[in-house]
Amino acid sequence: MPSAARSCSCCPASGPPTTCAKSAPAWSWTAPAWARTCPITRSCPPSSLSAPDLQWHALPTPFLNQGLADPQTRAFTLLVTLVDVGSRGRIWLHSTDPRHKPAIDPAYLSDGTDIAPLVEGVRMAREFAVASPLAKVCTEELAPGPGVHTDAEVREWIRRDLGTLYHPVGACAMGGDSRLAAAKITSVVDPELRVRGVEGLRVVDASVMPAVPRGNTNAPTVAIAERAADLIIGRAPLEPVDPALEPEPLPAELA
Repeated sequence: MPSAARSCSCCPASGPPTTCAKSAPAWSWTAPAWARTCPITRSCPPSSLSAPDLQWHALPTPFLNQGLADPQTRAFTLLVTLVDVGSRGRIWLHSTDPRHKPAIDPAYLSDGTDIAPLVEGVRMAREFAVASPLAKVCTEELAPGPGVHTDAEVREWIRRDLGTLYHPVGACAMGGDSRLAAAKITSVVDPELRVRGVEGLRVVDASVMPAVPRGNTNAPTVAIAERAADLIIGRAPLEPVDPALEPEPLPAELA
């Protein structure tokens, strides 16, 4: 496959941990709600940005070394994750031996537009931590830390601390039927998930997404798999429906 097969994209994430007072039951009030919700928001007003570009993950523990380091203090972390990703990485083979692992370079922040939303996200996270009611239990900012103030200092901290949210996509990007796409220059699979130039082979996973969706990749992957199942067995697709025009279903006891 040409270069399209070596292109990939993923969500970069950075998380400022904040120490909680020992008297605050951080695990009990944090885990049930915060750890299970991942809200999305904009890094600038809607007039400047058509859709959300940041996702939040609140964790009732210090999130260090991608979660691999054992926590040494009581704290919570608010991960700032970019979901409108411009940077493109690469994946390629070391050799023709299938036992060899591929080489992967995510190339985080290689697109210069990716850093500004993360800087704004860190600023917002700091505001959340000092606002009530968090201010009642937060006693110290662990990272970036009190010595990091200016945007330049925050950018440097992000570049040094940046991790991943493990949502890689795009290595087998899907494309339309244009001459450019059909030439396998911009896409690996066609709109029916068939690998271009190979008979009887489809790709059905997150790698067919041309770009990172503005959120987690799990649900879109399930939808792709459902559609692939229909394509394989020849089931006709459902007619498009506008949910706003659909009548409200009756309760079970009235149906």
